[in-house]
Amino acid sequence: MGQAGKRRIEKISETLARDLLHDILERGLTPGTRLPSESELIASYGVGKSSLREALRLLEVNGVITIKTGPTGGPIVAESSPVEFAKMSVFYFRSTRVTFGELIEARIMMESMMAGLAASRRNPQTERALRESLALTKAAVESGDYQKYLDEASNFHSIISGLSGNRVLDFFGGALSQLYYERVAETLMSADSGRLDFLDEHEAITNAVLAGDANAARDLMEAHMTAIQKRLDEYFPTIGTEIIDWR
Repeated sequence: MGQAGKRRIEKISETLARDLLHDILERGLTPGTRLPSESELIASYGVGKSSLREALRLLEVNGVITIKTGPTGGPIVAESSPVEFAKMSVFYFRSTRVTFGELIEARIMMESMMAGLAASRRNPQTERALRESLALTKAAVESGDYQKYLDEASNFHSIISGLSGNRVLDFFGGALSQLYYERVAETLMSADSGRLDFLDEHEAITNAVLAGDANAARDLMEAHMTAIQKRLDEYFPTIGTEIIDWR
């Protein structure tokens, strides 16, 4: 097939992918819902088999659907998550040689902003979520359960992200966090030193958020994230120049 034919199929498939996504949203299809069969989709949208398959592939690559193979297989609505977005973003980051140092710099800015928003938009559920996170993190420190500590420390930042009330920041923040904890956090937290310091910093951020002090919450989070960056630079001076990857 010539280049003109390839371009035509790509254009049709991209338009079809947008139409399929629009219909998934308009119909309120939830994760796990099976889409119609290939023949039904071809008839409904008036396209060829190759265009449909390419459109479905685009949706799958972008985390909108999963495609189950086999006689009972087919496209199924997926649950969009920062994890899937993080996996997709790795291709862009690697192709443009984005480093972990740049990722950390971006996280410092985003986490600080979200902490300030969380303080400004606190609600009755805020205190319970943050206090519970602190208690679980402290218990992990006291028990020496490293993996539990790592999970709870990550969860604290996810809670702050969600409490920001901004879904764009929450989603992008979650994606960057996934990439971060895939490589940076595990390397850093493998050393026992610093766990109690980080717990104290989480508690100070929590108190500022609950007090509704956006400036303090923002500044404390920035200091917390900067302290982590400095510890990384101290113990693992080359990690900041590594190209981002999904491990």
